Amino acid sequence: MSSPLPLPNPEQDWEAPAATFEVGRDAVEQRIGVVKGPVARLPGGNANATALVEGRVLKIFRREPEAAGRERALIERGWRSFRVPRVFRSGPDFLLLEYVTRSPLLGSREHGAAVGRALAEIHS
Repeated sequence: MSSPLPLPNPEQDWEAPAATFEVGRDAVEQRIGVVKGPVARLPGGNANATALVEGRVLKIFRREPEAAGRERALIERGWRSFRVPRVFRSGPDFLLLEYVTRSPLLGSREHGAAVGRALAEIHS
């Protein structure tokens, strides 16, 4: 019996995370103006650069800049079942968002029910 062929791995073509995560002060200030505090990289994502800047989240859309407008439209849709960050500012390739902490419900039964309500609202 021969061994099966490996399944294709689309992740092989993704950008290396190290190449996408750098968010320098120049890139931040170019979008939102002078920043007095530190700029701290936030983890996650391959296509976007995200940083914590003076208690707010700056998300720079690197691969697809026009996605900033689509994401803003989704955030501002008026969701009732779940919390989304407030948009403070936006530009052609960025959003400056409220920093939202983790829910205290995480891992509880109430969390599961809240996720169900959110999914129902998204799909309606």
